[in-house]
Amino acid sequence: MRSIKRNILCGSFAAALAMLLMNPAITGENPESGQATVEKLFRDINGGPVIPSDANRIFIPFFENRTEREGLPEKLRIRISESISKDRRLAVVDSGQKSDVFLEGTITSFQIQNIAFNSLGVVEKKRMRVTASIKLTRTSSGSVIFMESGIQSFMEYSDTVPPITSEARVFDEVIDELAERIRAKTISGWYTELMTPVEKGKSR
Repeated sequence: MRSIKRNILCGSFAAALAMLLMNPAITGENPESGQATVEKLFRDINGGPVIPSDANRIFIPFFENRTEREGLPEKLRIRISESISKDRRLAVVDSGQKSDVFLEGTITSFQIQNIAFNSLGVVEKKRMRVTASIKLTRTSSGSVIFMESGIQSFMEYSDTVPPITSEARVFDEVIDELAERIRAKTISGWYTELMTPVEKGKSR
């Protein structure tokens, strides 16, 4: 009985999809527009945007830096490139003309917040947070595959109370984590598995 119901649902979906593709208001006169609609539908059905199956090469320009922290775009670009290369789904190329897709981004914030104090008012714990927005685009057509804002990475640490962690080390770890999240979002459309328990407890 469940198998029959499943077949009925699949048949209904196929019929609905066929009607959508036959609708000029959706597909337009341009066949490429219809193909883009089909791709978007299947990306949505699969649970999120992903890179096109025929894309093999990615270009990553320096992200725009809207913070006052120097060196952020250079370090982040290196770490994202390394992370995507290790994944082996896409080859990172050094020119947009050689790419199938390109990943643009903006570093929107860099913060170091004091979050805990001792009885004398001296800071005992801090939180470093970096936030970025990204956009993945097809090089050939300029069509946007996905946009994501508010991708963040953060770490709590202390440079006065053991275990003491230097700001430089925290900076490296926060950038590494942000690069991993951007890689996961670019390749699979999700980075939920990299979120902390506190983040997962909040609505996104």
